[in-house]
Amino acid sequence: MDPLAQIYAIVQALVGLITTNTAKLTALTQQLATIQADDDATHKALADAQQHQAETDKTAQALLAQLQALQASITPDSTTPLATSTADATPSPVIPIAS
Repeated sequence: MDPLAQIYAIVQALVGLITTNTAKLTALTQQLATIQADDDATHKALADAQQHQAETDKTAQALLAQLQALQASITPDSTTPLATSTADATPSPVIPIAS
């Protein structure tokens, strides 16, 4: 085979490899862009979820404080005697129902 023909064949093979690798690189670049977009969306969703969790925790703490305040306001102090049986409790008045 003529040396010039050999060089031409090698160049053609290299052009084919470069073309194939360029197409593969383009496809991988597109996949990377998709992965990065998904990653960005995931990070945003995670940040949103963390913010929502912080707001939920804050609300839960406020509700707990209100519940504790309410509980403290209705818990009898130690000087108020408690009924020890149903006989000690004041009966509820009976309201007759007209028929």
